[in-house]
Amino acid sequence: MLHQLIQGGIIISLIWLFYEDIKRRAISLWILMTVFLLRLTEVLVLKDAFRSNDFFLNIMFVVILVSCLYIYVAIRFKNTKSFFDTYFGWGDVLMFFNLSLFFSFIPFVGFMMLTFVIALLYALLILLILKKKLTIPLAGLQAMCLAVLLVFDNLISDLGIFTMSFLP
Repeated sequence: MLHQLIQGGIIISLIWLFYEDIKRRAISLWILMTVFLLRLTEVLVLKDAFRSNDFFLNIMFVVILVSCLYIYVAIRFKNTKSFFDTYFGWGDVLMFFNLSLFFSFIPFVGFMMLTFVIALLYALLILLILKKKLTIPLAGLQAMCLAVLLVFDNLISDLGIFTMSFLP
């Protein structure tokens, strides 16, 4: 019962995050903190499957990913002063860290790559339909993808989407 309540709170928070990112192109820190605290509660209180080595691998992946993006922007645009204001948002980075709590390493990398492809398709679709450039609501799209996965995982239990690991 408690597990379903926490999962429901996480899903509602993720949908709200998606709506806020689409509508305002910004996300509230309190929503990210709500998702983080609910997931942490799920891990600590309910003893949900969570492996600290996967978490640290996920964090290292995020650090490498953001560092590579930073280096790319520095080389390509010769400007890193406004990296988090112009090219990449702090909300996106914080969302990456939130996501690292939900997955073991291999599914985390797969989820990140899938959501990057979805974000690119979203941008291309908007560009083709509206004929204008826009900022990509990456954190919001990732939040919606995670919400869909959580609903799917709850409807069809024992899929192991989040805990599949090839690490000893």
